[in-house]
Amino acid sequence: LLFSVVRFESVDEDGDGKVTFNELEHWHKARANTINDQKLRQLFAENDKNRDSALSIAEFVQVAVELGRQPISQTELIFRKIDLNGDGIITLEESQRTGDPIMSRIMEGVFEIADIDHDGLITLKELATIIENENKPKSKEVKNKENAQRLLALIDANSDERLVVSEVHAFANINSKVSEQHVKEAFGHLDQNRDGFITLDELSQFPDKMAELVHFKEAPAVNDN
Repeated sequence: LLFSVVRFESVDEDGDGKVTFNELEHWHKARANTINDQKLRQLFAENDKNRDSALSIAEFVQVAVELGRQPISQTELIFRKIDLNGDGIITLEESQRTGDPIMSRIMEGVFEIADIDHDGLITLKELATIIENENKPKSKEVKNKENAQRLLALIDANSDERLVVSEVHAFANINSKVSEQHVKEAFGHLDQNRDGFITLDELSQFPDKMAELVHFKEAPAVNDN
């Protein structure tokens, strides 16, 4: 897969008819991030023919061609699909306009993990970081926390960041028929302080038991290569 055509106007932030390195770098980090800063700076310098520290439309064309030769990762394809207005940033609102309620709740969990600076926005770099980390060895504690976050995002119907019996029962019956009594019994083992709720901390202790209860299975991992 190749990068789609880069529009000059999308990179020329101030609309002055020229692209500075800062503008190119800002656009590249948000939308592309296919080459490192050193190579990007070299590409800019090679095509700045008149050495005025800016690229005209004519000079920019070759830069766009070179960037267009860089392959698009699976991560970026996902990012582009969710980034509805194409501004290089995913908001929670955008992620919930996919038309798929299950996907929307999965994205809530993704935001909890991938929104590294907690600004309510996810850049391509932040999303790529979390996906890359999926392929790195993790401790059992980290795996349990991540699995618990996913389950909480999926099951927590009212988004209050805790689970009650009715939410667990409703989600369990999406995938299989599970009696309310069976859910109550299992819920009681997970609800360690017996307050009628299962929090993220409690769920992190035994995420596999909750996954088994609601018949939830992880989707196969997607390889970027």
